[in-house]
Amino acid sequence: MNLLQKNESRGAWVDQTPLVFWDGYGLGGGYSGVLTHASCLAEALKEEGIQPVIIGENSCQRHFPGLVVQSLQVNPALQKIARIKMFWSGFVDQTLSSLVQEKPHIIHGLSNFNIPLQAPFSRQKRVLTIHDVIPFLDPSAVSMSYYLQFKAVLGRAVHVVDRIICVSNWTLQCLLTFFPHIEDKCTIIHNGVNNKNKMDFDKCSSVAYEVLSIARYEKYKRLEMLIEISRKMPNHFSLNLVTDNKGRLVCEKLGADLMEKHKLCVYVGISNDHLENLYQKSHVYLHPSLYEGFNIPAVEALIHGLPVVHCKGIGTEEIIGPEVGVSLDPKEKVGAWVDAVEEAAQKMAKSQWKLELMSAVEKLPTWQQNAKKTKEIYLSLV
Repeated sequence: MNLLQKNESRGAWVDQTPLVFWDGYGLGGGYSGVLTHASCLAEALKEEGIQPVIIGENSCQRHFPGLVVQSLQVNPALQKIARIKMFWSGFVDQTLSSLVQEKPHIIHGLSNFNIPLQAPFSRQKRVLTIHDVIPFLDPSAVSMSYYLQFKAVLGRAVHVVDRIICVSNWTLQCLLTFFPHIEDKCTIIHNGVNNKNKMDFDKCSSVAYEVLSIARYEKYKRLEMLIEISRKMPNHFSLNLVTDNKGRLVCEKLGADLMEKHKLCVYVGISNDHLENLYQKSHVYLHPSLYEGFNIPAVEALIHGLPVVHCKGIGTEEIIGPEVGVSLDPKEKVGAWVDAVEEAAQKMAKSQWKLELMSAVEKLPTWQQNAKKTKEIYLSLV
């Protein structure tokens, strides 16, 4: 009995419910925006009667306990090779072929270019979610290996898919700069938020202010600038940074004195409950990243009642307006960012803050809306 026979209730084109597979590349690791996107979307799609089967490594199961995870059908000796993006898509294609046995189905890649690159086989439709094209916008902002991988794969990926989902208008416009001929394939479906009804309006005023930032180490995230901002903030301001191991090493190298004084606190691999606690006790969310397709942490910060300090001209600006945030030109120096953090903290003391916050949150897209629109795309391909 194969996987599809054991899980017919998961949608085998019965009652117009499509059989959907997700390419699991990148869904088995630690914290990332893509992983948050996928896990929130999976929960919302469940309410729409769709439970995708993830094709990937077994480590995906810990993040998606309610979904079936189908391991790549690959010789154990080739496991390390399978993780290399240039080879991964071939193994996904091979695994799919043995599973569906000519049944109509959809394969959806959720991270920029992770989709089988071979010509689609019979009765297969392909969907790709693109969060950003940062390696094309600024090759120096990412590692050379990632840039070369992106350059080699994305052009082929957008050619073989049937539909492309962009998480913001900024993402779409950047994508069309490089591939104007694919506009008819593209749809904007903004990322979402959960639990709008759990907004935190009542931040306690305090003589001490805690600033929160969430960013793994990438050149464009500018962790080095975050450390310098922390160094120059007034003494009654401190920075909590949630990052990855590489980010922690950078902080230990450049900001050990700040960490010793607890002016900079660095967290790696924390639980959701711990992250929730950091949101609740913070007063400002700081994100000097040069590029963001959507910026899920900034939206979550807004739900927790935090004004957001961010760069102008990126996806974040579509959801964080001047009433609830402070935006700066990317070229601004550290001093301007320190001033912006203080300005943001002062917003909460204004009498209209709660009304402006409520209005901003009310306009935010939800994961339920995202799931409904994603389902519409799936059904349009039936």
